[in-house]
Amino acid sequence: MRIYDTIVLWHAPIIPYNPPILSANQLTCVIQDLLPQNQASGLANFLTIPRGEFDLAELFRVNFVAKPKYLFVCIDSTLPYLPRNLKKASEQVYICLGDTHHLSNPISRLRDYIQAEPADGLIFTNNVRHCHWFRDITNARFYYEPAIFANKIINKDYINRQRNTDVIFYGQIGKYHPRRSRIAPNLIATNKVKHIGGSNDIISNYLHSSAASLNITLNADLNSRTFEIAQTGCLLIIDKLSIYNGHGSILIPGHNCITFKNAAELEQIIDNKEYLLAMQKVAGMNLYKAYDSYWGIDNIIHRLKTLDPDGFPSLNTNNLQQNRFPVSNLSLKIEIRLAIYEQFLELHRTNELIHLFIDSPFKETISQDISDLPRITVIDDSKQLNTLNASCAILEYKENESNFKIYLKHQENKT
Repeated sequence: MRIYDTIVLWHAPIIPYNPPILSANQLTCVIQDLLPQNQASGLANFLTIPRGEFDLAELFRVNFVAKPKYLFVCIDSTLPYLPRNLKKASEQVYICLGDTHHLSNPISRLRDYIQAEPADGLIFTNNVRHCHWFRDITNARFYYEPAIFANKIINKDYINRQRNTDVIFYGQIGKYHPRRSRIAPNLIATNKVKHIGGSNDIISNYLHSSAASLNITLNADLNSRTFEIAQTGCLLIIDKLSIYNGHGSILIPGHNCITFKNAAELEQIIDNKEYLLAMQKVAGMNLYKAYDSYWGIDNIIHRLKTLDPDGFPSLNTNNLQQNRFPVSNLSLKIEIRLAIYEQFLELHRTNELIHLFIDSPFKETISQDISDLPRITVIDDSKQLNTLNASCAILEYKENESNFKIYLKHQENKT
């Protein structure tokens, strides 16, 4: 019988997305077709698992794997697998939620899975802003570990390296990343930003040598790249996130990062090389110190070792988070609220700026729901839509109706 105290189910290709190693006595379960050439790429203990739906307890039994103390099921809106019987497979089950901010109905799909599979805890990573969408379907405790999926690429011997004035960017640019596709190509073509790629070692070398690294998020998500950059002391330049998703709590503009609203503002920032080098020494190192002292994987492991019964930090519900949703929310069914929100989540991903007029007696509730989408502005007068140089939308939803309507008035993706 194979005995482990911790088992991690990993949902992504292990190159370049390394699964978190949370214990020296860990079994990592990886989807068969996501292993490069059937190699585990340095994983000491691994087990291949199928795509789709399967009985995890039965899979452990036929592979002679004993029930672990801790089971971490890493999953996102792509839902590449649907392991069942989680509580039968482990004493303590934690579902780690990655991307909940793109693809069709991403939150609804994950709600369905979580409602069917009881867990001891939900660990939010990219999108703590979405935690309230899960409170009505689970008794699990909520935790926040935004760096748990970040690759470990730090080299402390390089932290005090002499840095050049380069601004680098690494990540995909294509149809699935429309904001990057609007902003990055011109900066790369004019040599204002250097687009890099390669192994973690290559990326680490660039991050330890450059003044700044640009992070254009997919949909205002606090992605793992934030914490990869943080490990190196490189200055983080990132688009402005919501106050409900790390802006002002983890990321503090001017203190440990620089934020931008649009391409014009970003270009002004990266043109000032002297400013970037000075900010790297202050903001870059402040973010490094925060990672090193709290958010990093070694600190996560320390919290894991004290997980009886809590360990992971409880979700930090500051006053803004606590006061975000008044009792009036209850007057509109969560299914309707979520259906509306997911439509605007996708519009926020694909449009640079949206001005929205809400024609509904539930305007206040709907406005609160979409307030974590920083590039959507709710306006009070529909006549303003005809004068604004931006994408404009009208939402119609009347009381006691089962359907809502969204009209896009015009689209203008200038930044």
